[in-house]
Order: sequence, then C-alpha cells, then structure tokens
Amino acid sequence: MTEEGVVATPSRGSWWQVSIGSYGNLLVIAVVAVATLFWLSTYVIIHYFSRDVFTSVLYAGVEPCWPGVPTIGYHCFGDFSVMRLVVFSADPWDVPGVGTWNYPASGMIPSLIFIAIGKLVGSDKAGLLLYLGAAMVSLAFPAYWAARYRPLTARIVIWSSFGILSVPTLMALDRGNVVAFAVPAIMIAVFAFARGANATAVIALSAAALVKPQFAFAVLAFLIVARYRWFFISIGAVIVSNLAAFLLWPAHFPSTLVKAVNGILFFGNGGTSGLTRVGPPTNSSIAEGIYLVEFWTRQALGLDAKHTFVAAHDTLVSGIAVVLVVAAIWFARRRMSPALLIAMLFLISAIAVPTTFTYYYVAALPVAAVVLRDPTAPVHADSRVFTGVLDQGSTPRWPVMIASVFLILTLAVTVSRIVLATPVVPNTPYVQTNGELLGIQWVVAVLWFCLAVRLTRRRESELAA
Repeated sequence: MTEEGVVATPSRGSWWQVSIGSYGNLLVIAVVAVATLFWLSTYVIIHYFSRDVFTSVLYAGVEPCWPGVPTIGYHCFGDFSVMRLVVFSADPWDVPGVGTWNYPASGMIPSLIFIAIGKLVGSDKAGLLLYLGAAMVSLAFPAYWAARYRPLTARIVIWSSFGILSVPTLMALDRGNVVAFAVPAIMIAVFAFARGANATAVIALSAAALVKPQFAFAVLAFLIVARYRWFFISIGAVIVSNLAAFLLWPAHFPSTLVKAVNGILFFGNGGTSGLTRVGPPTNSSIAEGIYLVEFWTRQALGLDAKHTFVAAHDTLVSGIAVVLVVAAIWFARRRMSPALLIAMLFLISAIAVPTTFTYYYVAALPVAAVVLRDPTAPVHADSRVFTGVLDQGSTPRWPVMIASVFLILTLAVTVSRIVLATPVVPNTPYVQTNGELLGIQWVVAVLWFCLAVRLTRRRESELAA
C-alpha cells in the first residue's frame, strides 16, 4: 500500500516507463498532438472553407471599440478598454452606456494601475502595452515554473504549449481581461498549500479572490484536509480584502457593493433575475456543457429542444455539479496530492458561474503545471522526464491509470482546441469548437479520477487486511 496523499502509477521498468515515461510526459505529448491537429485543421478550415477560426476560438463576434480608447490596429482589447471608461468614475457600477457592470472593486485595481500609468506618461497606448506585457508574464508563470531546471528544448516546448501559445492565454490577452493577474496567485497558493505553508497559501488565495471573487471557493481546500483554523482565517481574509477595495470608490458605498454583487450574480442575462444565461457561442461553463447534452438528447428523441430544464435552471444545475465534484474530492482527499486538490478547486470555481468565457480556463494552467512538476519533489537538472503529482507511488492500478489519462486528455483539449468546419450559426463565418463542452468534460474528469483513486485505495486496504 502506498503512502497517504500519493497516487499510484506503474512501477519502474514496466511498459509505461519504457514507452511514455510518466504522466507528465504524456501530457506534453497530448498537448503537442492536439495543438498540431488544431493548426492543421485551422489551415484547412480557413483556406478551404473561408471560416474565421481564430475569432471562433478566442471570442465569437467582432465588437465595436469605444471612441478614444487605445487600440492595436483595429483591436481594442474590450475588457481593458471598458475599464478606461469606468475606473475614474465616482460610481463605476452606474456609468451610462456601459450596461451591467460585473466587476467587484478589487477586480478593477490591476486595470486602474496601468491606466493611471498611461495617463501619467501621457500615452494611453503605453499603459495598454505595459498591461499586456504584465498579463503575459503572469500567464506564463505556471509554464515557467513547470519547465524550470529542464533542458532548453523541453523549456521551449513547455513555455510555448502551456504558456504564450495556449488558447486560454491567447484569449485572456485578446480580451485584456484581469483574470490573467490571478494566475501567479493561484500558482503560489497551490504549491504553498502543498508544502504546508498555510499563511502564504491564504495570502495568495486572497489575492486571487481579489481579482475574481469566485476563486474564493478554493478555501474549501483547507476544510477538506482538516486545516480548520486556516479555513476560517482564509474566509475572513477574502471578505475583508474584497470589502476594503471598495474604499477606493467611497462616494456611494455601500450601494456600490450591492450593485457589484447584482452585476456578478446576474451577468449574462441583461441584469434581470431570469435564468437565461446559457447558450452564447463562447460560453464554456459547466451549465453550458450540460445544457448541450440535454439539447442534443432532446433533438435525437424528437422532443422540444427550445425550452430545456437546464436553460431554465442553469444556476441550480451548475450548483449540483459543483457539490458532486467537491464531494468527490473530499472522498479522495487522503489519496490525492494536496497540490492537485486545491488546483482542481480553483479550476472548478472558475467555470462554475453559468456564463464562463474561455479565458477563465487560465485556471487550468496551474493544474497542468503540477502534472508536469510535483511542487513537493526535487527536480534534477538533467532530467528529461516530467514527473508531477500523478507520478507518485509505484503500484500499477488500471482504474487510476485510465482516469488519469482522461484527465490529461481533458487538459490537452483545454490548453489547445479541437475545431470543426461546421458553422456555429448558419450563414456566419464562425465554426464549432470543443470549448462549449469543456465544463462538463472537466466535471466528468474530476469525478472519474477521484472515484478511481478512492476505490483503488479501498481495494488495496481490503487486500492488505
């Protein structure tokens, strides 16, 4: 029987070690293979079918730019540009022409800093370029950490495939979204939590929740591993830090707090209370994936596909899925690496909101990083084998192997994409991708992996007895 907190993999000298080497190596192979398929299919679809693949993958639809905002060519990096219109207002949640504002006060701070720098130097474009540079460095941090101490060739592959050329990274940069700045905080929280540095983990988790409040969901990691004191400390830190950020816009507090909460809760449905947020082409949430399964099932059975249960109850369905995932993680907690446990919680928290765009999958980059490199294990400078949290232990167990492979394939199609020539909407240049199914795929991957790990451990206990 292996030690607690360890996932079993095949023993040294087995066919796995000879042909693949490690789960980390398998992830690199899978991502490179999917990326190669993506670029080949992109060439064919653009050249032969005249479809707009890049817009379909990054952000379906071309949006107009506001007058006076900094641009590069015709592109205005929409999420950053709209910040320029609101951050210097006394009440950013009530600016005419902007619509429902779904950012908390803390989420505007990164943009505020770089917009202020641009105004200070007299060039809004300088502020934009500095913002994009800082965002790129933030997004590349997990790949840099995972590739550290590796040979140069391996580092280049990791930096490109899991860093600057990954689809979530490109979309976060394309939109200029602040979620990019949460990635280093998530990464630090992951390996601090794995190493038992609870205070550092709380600080990093609070920093991630400042950028996007849903990342506060990861405080459950402390509860799951029975670090109860730090669980309550982390809750307090998240609440206090998020409320303190509203002091930057004190004029209409606390009404601004109410407006911010409403904007977050009702984002994607026009600010009303109806649950109609499922369905936009770029939605990659858990609810969207479940909705599509129900939609296609109804179509196949000849039933009404226009009015579905999930579309009417997306928040409820998403909540049930999240509860099942958390229960599965708790069920397998003694058998999982703490790094993988909290990284999964960060990712699930990112895609639990019924309207989730692809850039939120930057939360998958820390998951990929810990699969490539175990934060609690030393790395040999000359090692050409990527050994991460899935490569601990020495006992081969097929259920865990199969579940781990599916988890790795899910990571691969998240970091890259699968595209089809089929239009997402008739008579438009935008094509179908696997992005809309990523939410449900991740739910299945996490549930399957956790159950396989836990049931394998139970079987080992019975055999040992």
